[in-house]
Amino acid sequence: MAGKDSINALNDAAFEVEQVKIIRFIIQFILDLTFSLVMPFLRRNFGERFFSLSMILFMGAAVTAVTFWLGKNNSFVYGYMAAVAVLSLYHLLVIFLRNRKGVVWHSRHEGDFLPFLHYLPKASYWMIEGFYEPLIIVITGAVVSYYTDPAMASFFWFIAAAMVLRSRYAYRLHKEKMLDERDAQIEAENKMQALEGAATKDTKGFVIKGANSFTKEEKSLMGKKILNKDQYEELFPEAAEIKMSKDDMRGTATAVTD
Repeated sequence: MAGKDSINALNDAAFEVEQVKIIRFIIQFILDLTFSLVMPFLRRNFGERFFSLSMILFMGAAVTAVTFWLGKNNSFVYGYMAAVAVLSLYHLLVIFLRNRKGVVWHSRHEGDFLPFLHYLPKASYWMIEGFYEPLIIVITGAVVSYYTDPAMASFFWFIAAAMVLRSRYAYRLHKEKMLDERDAQIEAENKMQALEGAATKDTKGFVIKGANSFTKEEKSLMGKKILNKDQYEELFPEAAEIKMSKDDMRGTATAVTD
């Protein structure tokens, strides 16, 4: 079938390798951790498992590490750390009160955008996450650069760049999921047409290789594999009666598995 024997299968298989999974986890962790340094300022109404105590602990450790790395010892740095702590407590309080009221809320929700962002041009989800929010951080860095020094500003600019990467990475995963769902729908709608050798323009690009050369017996075998038994017998009662001998099945095995 289309897509099953493609060279892209190598790409799919690579993502199942344990070492690759670990690398992807590390990349995602770093991007999430970087975003968490400004997240309390940019989002609200977090899910309970997303904005968790572990998130706050990692966030605090990251802020402390960055502060140490910049070698700063001024009121701005301490003020920033204090603001992160206060806002984190506020978000935890919102979650606690919501739970007390019995409000059902998705525990993995990454938070709502600041309200005014929805009024900006082309304010789609991905536009806000991948452009407007990082832009806010870039502007913040510019202000910090003007009133303090470029070293502090570079901290915010690095975060803004990581936010863009995080958004694009998440968008790619989202796109892959949507493509999988769409392909599944296309296949469900067009499998039997493809089995009959219909042109790709009629099956939205889904094909079963060699379908035009299949015998009735081979089509019967493939049809029973594509649809469950009840669906197949209901849609194709005559074809469902076709039986295959052992010799036929041996000769068909290569055509089915290729």
